[in-house]
Amino acid sequence: MAAGTSLSVSLPRFYGAASVEDLLHAFTRRENAGGSHLHRSTAVRTVLHEAEAGDPVAIVLVDEQAERVTRYVTSCARRVGLPPGDGFTVTLGGSVAAADTVLRAAILRELAEAHPRARAVTEGAVPIRGAVLDALAEGGVTPRGAVRDAVTRWRAER
Repeated sequence: MAAGTSLSVSLPRFYGAASVEDLLHAFTRRENAGGSHLHRSTAVRTVLHEAEAGDPVAIVLVDEQAERVTRYVTSCARRVGLPPGDGFTVTLGGSVAAADTVLRAAILRELAEAHPRARAVTEGAVPIRGAVLDALAEGGVTPRGAVRDAVTRWRAER
């Protein structure tokens, strides 16, 4: 890790390692019990905390992730035939992207730059709703207007 980053202390602590070197060894050794990429991704809240505290390396990581999300949105919009500059809705789902963090702010900033007419929403952004919207689109129904609103407002009856 870069010198002067608080991640050099917080990430080893998060994973129970004595140092950055021990953490590197834990993730790269052959008998890597529990050190998969899935395990590594659990540190996202630590990185976000350090970015919010102003750590420059953590901020770069957050900004890079926001750029990647925006490139993915751009690719998806192109793939489904949305004209460049067309307004559309981007649903930020998942507890990390939907939370009010530096990551969400960075994603919104990048989206506004790349797609000024796009609207980002998080309310009701549960995975099943996205799956329903995907299924509608696959079936030839463009999930715009009333259709999209009906799906995103739906609440299960109890």
